[in-house]
Amino acid sequence: MEKAELKALFAKGKYPTESDFAALIDSISSGSSIPVYTISNSGNVWSDVGLDTSAVKTNDVIIIKNTSNDTINLEISYNSGRTIAVAPSDAVMLINNGSYDEWGVVGVPIN
Repeated sequence: MEKAELKALFAKGKYPTESDFAALIDSISSGSSIPVYTISNSGNVWSDVGLDTSAVKTNDVIIIKNTSNDTINLEISYNSGRTIAVAPSDAVMLINNGSYDEWGVVGVPIN
């Protein structure tokens, strides 16, 4: 159930059920949990971390954790080839900039 559907129920004098509220919560793209993906080889966000690119929406936030013993130059922009170095056992938080193939850096660890 989307927000517009929920509003329509109230407009008709009807009240949403528990499952309606659960569906609304599940439909929020950047909710309370942020998906964490792991990467163990150098590469890019789209193929190496198992991210479902067809489901990516603007402003979705993800965390990518490096599980290898080497620093990974993670490609975060398909068109410009921008990369970010992610040290072993560190992670980076990314936000989608409006296209599945363009990510911005939200936060990186400080060593």
